[in-house]
Amino acid sequence: RLPAGMRYLSAQPSKLCSAKGRTVTCRLGELGNNRSREIALKVRLGNRVRAASIANNVTIDAQEADPATANNRDRAVASLAPRLVLRKTAGRNRARVRDTISYPLRLSNRGPTTARNVVLCDRPRAGLVLRRAPGSRKRGQARCWNIGTLARGRTVKRRVVASIGKGKATSRTNVATVS
Repeated sequence: RLPAGMRYLSAQPSKLCSAKGRTVTCRLGELGNNRSREIALKVRLGNRVRAASIANNVTIDAQEADPATANNRDRAVASLAPRLVLRKTAGRNRARVRDTISYPLRLSNRGPTTARNVVLCDRPRAGLVLRRAPGSRKRGQARCWNIGTLARGRTVKRRVVASIGKGKATSRTNVATVS
């Protein structure tokens, strides 16, 4: 039985398994003494899962009586990764050479777990000259903030100010990344 929020997609080998709701049944057929068979399930975790980890239980059963039933069950637990969302906007859509543009950055952790060792970086590309990035440190061509820990449901905001440099291009690009 799959955990809540998880949906069965397929199995390998595919002809052995079927699903009804969250219950996946695989009919292995005959299995000789000291033999094994592996089944790989492909599942999808829904967006609404909020748990920090997800547990999956598996049981096996046979037509014949098994004298050692203690090993007929197993459980696997997997930790889920945080879901970081970075939003960046330009303070205005049109500017001329030497104009200043502010870029607000908004980083959110939409869960389900706390993000650790988070680093947010901004790197203005050709045609933009970085003027200010309060609280950041230089890392190569980028300015970075060590956010550290970002708990589920929390948001941090940072700001980059750049000016438009000379050049032939009619648009400028500013890139932000989070890791």
